Amino acid sequence: MDGSSEVRPAQLDRDIAVLSMRRLFFGTGITGAVSLMLVLIGSSRTGEAQYTIWVVALASVFFARIASFLNIKRTFDCEGLTPQLQHKLMVSGLLFALSDGLIWASASWVVFALLDVSLYAVMSLTLVAVASFGLIYMFQPRAAAVAMSLASVPLLVFPFADTG
Repeated sequence: MDGSSEVRPAQLDRDIAVLSMRRLFFGTGITGAVSLMLVLIGSSRTGEAQYTIWVVALASVFFARIASFLNIKRTFDCEGLTPQLQHKLMVSGLLFALSDGLIWASASWVVFALLDVSLYAVMSLTLVAVASFGLIYMFQPRAAAVAMSLASVPLLVFPFADTG
């Protein structure tokens, strides 16, 4: 009995790590799609410096995420699931959640606040972002909390953008 109780938590940790890795890959695709959507929404501002810097930052974060995920995947394929890789997955999940939240929060400043976008559009897009971040990071509660709270920033910023 004692042997099976020790194996269960290890197997559970392994399952959570594997599911987290799959979700991080899925989340990278979602982040790419959301980033592309935000770039297309704000494409009327292509001549402005802050918009250009923001697009370059989005691309940099996206490619850094892909490189990080490929490194994790390569390590998993070569060494299997080690405790170091499990820790790396948890840290990467937190960093990915931070980048997702910052991408969405920066959209409130760069895209939503300076364009003629209705509050209902911002609310619906933000709710979609919060829900998707909740699903992507459901195996990492801290990462989910970070991404979801940062994604909620447009709902706080946008109503006050007109009044200053």
